[in-house]
Amino acid sequence: MPMRPFASLLAAFLLAGCAGSVVTAPMATVAEPDDAPVATGPLPNFDTLAAHPSAWAARTLSSMTLRERVAQMIVVPAVGQFYNADDPTYRELSRLVVTEKVGGLIFFSGDVYAQAILTNAMQDSARVPLLVGQDMERGVAMRVKRTTLFPNAMAVGATGDTALAYRMGAAIATEARALGVRHQYAPVIDVNNNPANPIIGVRSFGEDPQLVASLGAAFARGTQSAGVIATAKHFPGHGDTDIDSHADLPILRFTRQRLDSLELLPYRTLIRAGVGSIMIAHLSIPSLEPEANVPGSISPAIIRDLLQRQLGFSGLVITDALNMSGVTRHFSSAESAVRTVKSGTDLVLMPPEVSAAIDAITAAVERGEIPRAQIDRSVLKILGAKQWLGLDRTKRVALDQLPKELGSTESAALAREIAVRSITLLANRDAVLPLDRRRRVVSVALIDGSDVELGRPFAAEFTRRLPTVKTAFVTATATESVRASALKLLDSAEVVIVPAYPRSGAGLSAANRATLATLLRRTRARRVPTVLVSFGSAYLVGGHGDSLAAVLVGYGDGDDTQAAVAAALVGESPVTGRLPVTIPGAFGRNSGVELRPLSLRTGAPAEAGFNSLKLTSSLDSLMTAAIRDSAFPGGQLLVAKDGLIVYDRAFGHYTYDLASPVVTNETRYDMASLTKVVATTTAAMRLVDSGQLDLNRTAASYLPAFGQSGKGAVTIRDLLLHRSGLPAFKLYWKTFSVADSVLADIYRTPLQYPTGSKTVYSDLGIISLGKIIEKLTGQPLDRYMQSAVFTPLGMTHTSYGVRDSTLAAPTERDTYWRMRLVQGTVHDEAAALLNGVAGHAGLFSTAEDAARLIQMLLDGGVLDGHRIVEAGTVARFIVRQDDPLADDYSAFMGARA
Repeated sequence: MPMRPFASLLAAFLLAGCAGSVVTAPMATVAEPDDAPVATGPLPNFDTLAAHPSAWAARTLSSMTLRERVAQMIVVPAVGQFYNADDPTYRELSRLVVTEKVGGLIFFSGDVYAQAILTNAMQDSARVPLLVGQDMERGVAMRVKRTTLFPNAMAVGATGDTALAYRMGAAIATEARALGVRHQYAPVIDVNNNPANPIIGVRSFGEDPQLVASLGAAFARGTQSAGVIATAKHFPGHGDTDIDSHADLPILRFTRQRLDSLELLPYRTLIRAGVGSIMIAHLSIPSLEPEANVPGSISPAIIRDLLQRQLGFSGLVITDALNMSGVTRHFSSAESAVRTVKSGTDLVLMPPEVSAAIDAITAAVERGEIPRAQIDRSVLKILGAKQWLGLDRTKRVALDQLPKELGSTESAALAREIAVRSITLLANRDAVLPLDRRRRVVSVALIDGSDVELGRPFAAEFTRRLPTVKTAFVTATATESVRASALKLLDSAEVVIVPAYPRSGAGLSAANRATLATLLRRTRARRVPTVLVSFGSAYLVGGHGDSLAAVLVGYGDGDDTQAAVAAALVGESPVTGRLPVTIPGAFGRNSGVELRPLSLRTGAPAEAGFNSLKLTSSLDSLMTAAIRDSAFPGGQLLVAKDGLIVYDRAFGHYTYDLASPVVTNETRYDMASLTKVVATTTAAMRLVDSGQLDLNRTAASYLPAFGQSGKGAVTIRDLLLHRSGLPAFKLYWKTFSVADSVLADIYRTPLQYPTGSKTVYSDLGIISLGKIIEKLTGQPLDRYMQSAVFTPLGMTHTSYGVRDSTLAAPTERDTYWRMRLVQGTVHDEAAALLNGVAGHAGLFSTAEDAARLIQMLLDGGVLDGHRIVEAGTVARFIVRQDDPLADDYSAFMGARA
C-alpha cells in the first residue's frame, strides 16, 4: 500500500534526524500545510523541532498551562474493550484525557473494533491529539485479537535475515497505524546472553550484539517506513539478568568497558539508524549510577549523561512502566515521576498515581528543581512527533478501513515465511528426520501450565501430515494416571516426538522435567529414537546429550511456528535456521543442521543398496533385447528407491526406421490411460482435501446432465472405482466429430449393469469425472493440473499434447481415421474428439516426471516442499477398496508399516 505523505516524511525524519545526520527525503514533492516543518533538504531532528517549532506546535504549546504541558508527557494505560459510558474504568480514562489532559495512551489487550472505537472516543475528547502506543513486538495480535501474530524476535534471529526483520517491522506498523497506534514499543534489542533470563529470552534477536544490532535496526527502519515510531528497548540492556524487573530491581555489576562492547553496541547502531524512541529499563548499574537502588529509568547518569550526551540520542526518551516493582519497591509514584523527568525523560509511562505524578512534576518545576525550558523542550518534541505523524490533521481511526488493513494475507504469508525459515535443527542422528511415515510414531506433548489447547495446533498439523501418529498431552498439573497413560504409548513406538511448551526462559516445570526424564530413560532402554522440539526457549534442549536422536527449536508457540515444525518433521519444508544463542554444554551459537525437503534426487545405486554393475548391466540388456526383438522401437527406463533415482536411461529411436530421431530422457510419451491416475485422480484428491468434492455424493449433484437415463444414484466413488455401470468405451470417432456431441452421448448413455454390482474399467465414467473437476475448479483440466500440480512438482515435461510434436515419440500410423502419423497429439480417439484434454487420456510425460508424481504419493502428498495432497487423503485413495481396512486409514497405514 502506498505510504501516506506524512508517514513517509516521518520515516525520513526519524531515520536521519535523531542521529543528527543529513538525509534528503526519498520521495516526490508533497503538498503540506504552510505551518508544517520544512520537508525539503536536510530533515530536522528532535532538537531542531524543539528549537524551531512549527506554527502549530508553538501555538499549541502557548495555549497550555504549565500543568497541561507536564500532562503531555504522561502516558496512561487503556484496555481495548467495550465500555458503557457509565463504566468506572471508562469514566476514569475520560477524566485523565479531558480533565488531566494527558498526552498519550498505551493500550493493552483488546479487540479490533473495541480498541478503535475507544481510541476515537478519546481522540475526540482530547484537546491535543493523543500519541497512542502499544507493545507489539510480535505483531498487533500480541494485544489485539483477530490480527496477525508474528514469530518472536529470536525466530528472526535464527534466520539472520535483515530483510525479514525490515518487512516484519513494516507489516506490524501498517496494521498498528490502521488501528490508530503510532508509537510501537519495539524492537527489543537486549543481547540475551544469560540462559536464566526470566523476562527477555525469545524476545531478543540473540546473544551476538552485532546480529541484534543489524536486525533491530532493520526492524526499526521497517516500522518507521510505515509511519510509526519505533522504540528500542530496554536501555541500557536487560539481556544479562536473572531477575524480572516487573518483580524486583535487577543489579548489573558490569564495567563500562563491558557495557560498551556488548549491551550498548546495538543502541549505538539504532541511534545511527535514526530510531525515534528509546525505552529506559528499571536496572541498577553501579558502574554508571552509584546511588543504591536507583534504576536507570530515573537516573540522570544513565539517561542524560550516557544516552543523550555520550551516545548522542535526541529522540523521544520513554520510561519502562513506572508501576513495575523494579521502581515501586524503592520510590513513590510522585518521586519516581519527578526523578525521571529531572533525568531527561520525555514520556513518563504509566505512573501508578497519575494526578499525583503530574502535580509532583509541576511543583518541581515551580520550585526550580526542573527547568521550565526542559519541560517545553520535551513537549515540543512530543508535539513535533505528533505533527509528523499527521495527528494534527487526522487523529481518528477509519473504521471502514480496518477489514482491509488488519490481518492481511500478505502479513499472514510473511509470518509463515519467518516461522518456516526460523526452525532450527540442532541434531539429527542416524538421519531420523525427515520421518519415515512407515514407522510407528508417538507424540507426547509436555505443556507447562494447565491449558492442553496450547499443544493442539501442532497436534492437528502433525496428524494432518502423518495420520497414523498417536498423541498424548501432559500438562504441568496432569495427574500421575495421565502421565502413566502417556508413557504407556511408548511401548508401541518406533519413533517418539516430544513437543515441549516451556513457560519460563530456561526450561519446563519440575513435574514435566521429571516426566521428560522418565520418557528418555524408557526410549533409551528400548533404543527408540526420540526427537525433542522446543516451542519456546532454546535453552530447554540442553542437558539431554545422547538421549536424543534429533533436536528442533521453534522459538515460540504461535500457530505458524507449530505448523512449520510439523512440516519440517515430515520433510515438507526445508530447515535452515541457525541457533542465535549458546546452549551451555550442548550447542554453540550458529549451530544448525540443514535439512532439505523430501525430493527425488539422482544418486549412485549403492546408496539405495543396489549392486551398481549388476543393476546397470541387467537393465541395459533387458531394453536392448526388447528393441532388437521389435517389442518397441525405443523407450525410457527409470528406477528409483527411497527418493533416489539410481537408473535413468533412454534407448532406441522414435520409429523402427533407424534414421528417425534418437530417444532421449526428455522425449515425451503419450501417457494414455495413466492420465486417469496422474491427472484426474490427483485432481480429485485435491478437491476432496478442499471439501469441494465428496466421494459419497452423486455425480449428478455436481453435473446434473449426467443424471439422465437412470444414472442419478451413481456417486463420485463409483466413478473412481469403475463400478458405476457405464460401458467401458464407445467408438465415438465413427459417429461424432465435435466434443459437445461426445459429451451429450455420455450423459444420456444408460447403465449396462447395476451400480456397484461389478467392476468394468470405463473411460466414460472418468471422462464425466473430468468434467466435474473442471466445473468445480472453474478451469479446463489441463490448466488446473499445470498450475496446481505439474508446476509445483517440477514436472516440466508433462502436458496435455505437445506443442512441438518433434519432441514426442510417435504413437502409431493411423490408417483408419486420421490417416497420418500420430505424434504429439493424443492417440485415444475419444480424447482427440474432446480437443485433446479429457479425464481418461491426453496427457504426455517423461519417465522422470512420472517418477516425481509417484514419489510425491509415496511421501504422503509432498515433494520439494510443496504439499500437493494431504497425507490422509493419499492413504485413503491408495487403499484397496475391497480391503477390510478400507475405511480405517490409520489401521491401513499401520498394517502397511
